Amino acid sequence: LKMEKMNGFVYQAINNFAEISDGMDILEIGYGHGAGLIYFLDKYKIGLTGVDFSQTAHQKVLKRTKKYINNGRLALSHGSYETYQPGDKLFDRIIFANVVYFWDDTDKVFGKILEELKPNGKLVFYMSDKKLLDTIKMVTDDVFNKYESFEIKNSLERSGFTGVGLNKILDDSGNFLIITANKKG
Repeated sequence: LKMEKMNGFVYQAINNFAEISDGMDILEIGYGHGAGLIYFLDKYKIGLTGVDFSQTAHQKVLKRTKKYINNGRLALSHGSYETYQPGDKLFDRIIFANVVYFWDDTDKVFGKILEELKPNGKLVFYMSDKKLLDTIKMVTDDVFNKYESFEIKNSLERSGFTGVGLNKILDDSGNFLIITANKKG
């Protein structure tokens, strides 16, 4: 529940930078307990697609979001984003929170994200900087890739994104960031 409360704040912060409007198609990578899915579906008349690696999270969220699935506004997939295939579907926005740490090759994943965005689409995500992650005992190097914000910015730019923004939230430490990146039209 504590994690969901924190993620509630994170999704509000993502929303502040995402410029979402009714009618958009959005992809959330790593929807976890579904807090972001519900937040955005309640706030906007959008189509939302989600993919998550956790079978447990997927099963719980299927039950929790049944009304959105039934009315055709939400489609959920279980599996790794790296192997996820959205078919011909492209997205206006791709969002995620606390997922980048599980990717070994960010250039490759950001390249895939860029391909799945519509022209003028936008990627908006939350991450904590390496300095903060180093202070959290449960965040171990054998599971988490800890990135400095400049490493992520450089990876996004190498992958073809433009206008990459590192937006500090909560405080000025630079440890809590909303990252924004655009696909040219």
